[in-house]
Amino acid sequence: MTEKIKEQTQKAIDETKIIEFDYYSDKKEFSHRVGEPYEIKNTGLSEKLYLWDYDREGIRSFILDHISNLKVTHKNFVPRRPSRG
Repeated sequence: MTEKIKEQTQKAIDETKIIEFDYYSDKKEFSHRVGEPYEIKNTGLSEKLYLWDYDREGIRSFILDHISNLKVTHKNFVPRRPSRG
């Protein structure tokens, strides 16, 4: 299942589409997340999705193996740029 989620997420990154998904943390806490996917990185221990999380108003990382019920919306986003202040 993770491979399918990875493929769908990468497509959403490439097409700048907002995604939503269910997430179970290492502590087995459930949350529903919505945001702008930016990158998938292999950390050596796991593959992580880096996403601008609308609820947390910032970049958060999510272990791909802990994501379920991924939905790629039809809504596009404009990638955020780091401020140069």
